[in-house]
Amino acid sequence: MYTFLAFIAIFGGVVFIHELGHFLAARSVGVRVDKFYVGMDLFGLGYVVYKGKETEYGIGLFPFGGYCKIAGMVDESLDPTVTGSDDEFNTKNTFEKLWILSAGVIMNFLLAITLFFTVFIIYGESTLAPIVYDIKKDGPADTTGLEPNSLITKINEQNINSWSDISSSLLNINENEKISIQYEFNNKSKIVQLIPERKFIDEENTYRFLIGIERAPNDIIELNPGKYIVFKKIYFLEALKMSVLAPLNIIIMQIVGLSQLISGNVGLDSLGGPIKITQMAGQAAQFGLSYFLQFMAMISTILGFMNILPIPGLDGGHALITIIEGLARREIPFKVKMIIQQIAIFLILGLTVFVLGNDIKNLF
Repeated sequence: MYTFLAFIAIFGGVVFIHELGHFLAARSVGVRVDKFYVGMDLFGLGYVVYKGKETEYGIGLFPFGGYCKIAGMVDESLDPTVTGSDDEFNTKNTFEKLWILSAGVIMNFLLAITLFFTVFIIYGESTLAPIVYDIKKDGPADTTGLEPNSLITKINEQNINSWSDISSSLLNINENEKISIQYEFNNKSKIVQLIPERKFIDEENTYRFLIGIERAPNDIIELNPGKYIVFKKIYFLEALKMSVLAPLNIIIMQIVGLSQLISGNVGLDSLGGPIKITQMAGQAAQFGLSYFLQFMAMISTILGFMNILPIPGLDGGHALITIIEGLARREIPFKVKMIIQQIAIFLILGLTVFVLGNDIKNLF
């Protein structure tokens, strides 16, 4: 139940913000919104809270985000409600239509930036703690008394706050130079001395110094982030910069993943769906509020990116049709739009069933 509620909070919240963007943009250019629901009122299963002059506000039985029915637009309901009045989507110019269609994606990106900024300001930047996971046999640290689960605090009087600080502290030492390592183990502070090993890393004689310790592997870190992840304090401007870069990095990863999927380098069985997202949402909630908010920001970014793709049935697909109509200076026939939308719904449902199958297979 806890995991399911976390999924509803994350996915439902992200989709609701997306639909709210469409609603506000439509109203800003005088387009009528027939329905605005918190949750989906699939098959008419919803409760009408208030029926205004233009918009019906309600709560859907299915708690997955929201639903915004824009008058005069062919969407997943396949009910365009075209009456010819000037407050319908199809009567607006190209730029007004694109504003309405892009507003959901814009809201998703703004939500992601806001959530990342909140985490960076309150908690700081997450980084890998300088905790020794294992000692390399016959390495410099092997016979010093340094043990797994030791927390490195200083190297040569330089404070160590993250795993990357360890590498930084070894950049400017000389060959055969003895260094001092201060660490904590079982709540006791200890100091050892050793000579780092020089290791060549390429054919151009580039080298680095190693002390023979290993960090935790990624799967261990994911299972226990509270132990291996720490937060480093950052300030306003840096937090603002990072909160913008974080969604951009997620988008770049999505583009790379999509290109690998298209090229066949990554199999379709790698696609995850709602069950996988539910599991990850539950884990994020258990790890703490900072992880929960960052996971929500990631889902919001991915939803925004996926919706902007020029695929029929998605916002990007609607935008592509709008751009074609604007360049041609005439509308695509209504029947053609309906056929495109029907095909899109069929493909989206098929993809949904496929990723659900992947999720169920991966469970076992």
